[in-house]
Formats: sequence, structure tokens, C-alpha cells
Amino acid sequence: MSVEYSGLSLASILAMVDGSDSAHPFSFDAERWAEGYDIVLTAADGYSVSFSTKDLAPEALILADREADVYLAKPMTVGDAPKNLWVKDLVSISTSL
Repeated sequence: MSVEYSGLSLASILAMVDGSDSAHPFSFDAERWAEGYDIVLTAADGYSVSFSTKDLAPEALILADREADVYLAKPMTVGDAPKNLWVKDLVSISTSL
């Protein structure tokens, strides 16, 4: 059985802080992503996982707010990525930018 999740790509969210273009502050910096910087995802229960962006495609993870058209109480990361990066009850996204 498959489940459909909906939300924003993590890359879209990080575009707000990756400093790619001051004239267009929400423009994603693909070169900076490819060079690699660290991301830490933290759940409400204290679970955290870190990864380098150079090891993952920009659209691989989404910050999901819906599961099968039902809004989630707390967002989670899901996608075409290792399962340890699927973080439920996400409360923090930190970056080394």
C-alpha cells in the first residue's frame, strides 16, 4: 500500500535562507546545494539526523503537511531519500549556511 504526501520541497524552504540572490530572496541556489552544506532535522521527541546536501537531490525530500489529503498535526519530512531522513513531528530544521 502506498501513501501520498503533499507539501513543499525542502529545497524550496531552504531557498529562503541560502542567500542565492538578494533581489530574489526565495531563489534556490543549486550550485551551493551541489557544493554541499549540512542540514539537521530534529523531531519533537529529540530524534535528529544530519546530512550533506551534496549527497541528496534537491527535490528528494519534502516537508509534508498532508498525508492522503488529511492535514498532519505536525509536519514531517518524506520522499525519495533514506528512511532515516523521514522525520515525524518535525520541530526544527538547522543548516550550516
